Formats: sequence, structure tokens, C-alpha cells
Amino acid sequence: MERGTDRERAAVRDRWEAMERQRTLTTDLLAGLSLVAAGAIVLGLAAARGVCETSLRGHVLGCTPLAGSESALLLVAVGVAALVAGLCRCWRVART
Repeated sequence: MERGTDRERAAVRDRWEAMERQRTLTTDLLAGLSLVAAGAIVLGLAAARGVCETSLRGHVLGCTPLAGSESALLLVAVGVAALVAGLCRCWRVART
């Protein structure tokens, strides 16, 4: 009776460890995909020249510059860093 209980406890412990590994991989994948999405959004903001306000009929009412060259360069650097970090996390999850 005692050995059966030990085997059951070991089986439950192994199952919990497997579930914890799966949960960790899922969390890493989600974090990687979030970083990739954030990097793509930041790169899109860096590429934008300005924000234009339009009327309901589609006429442009006025445009406001979004960022200067220095801040656009900073956005590109942050966007590329987030994109690379996200892709690395996703690659690490895909390899396991």
C-alpha cells in the first residue's frame, strides 16, 4: 500500500511539473508575440510623417507633424529592439 501511494504521488508531481513547463512556454510565447506586435506598432509610428484630421466626407482639414527626426530615430531603435527581442523569445519557444 505504501509503495503505491509513493508512485501515485510521484506521478502527480511529474504531471504538475509537465503542466508548469507548458505554462512557462505559453507565457514566453505570449510575451514574445506581444513584443513583436509592440515593435511593429512603434515602427509604424516611426514611419508616419504626420497625423491628418479629416472630415466625414474625406476632406483633409489639417495635418500635424508626428515626430521630428530625432524622435523618429529613437522610435526606430525602440521598435527594432522590441521586434528582435520578441522574435528571439518566440524562436526559443519554438525550439523546445
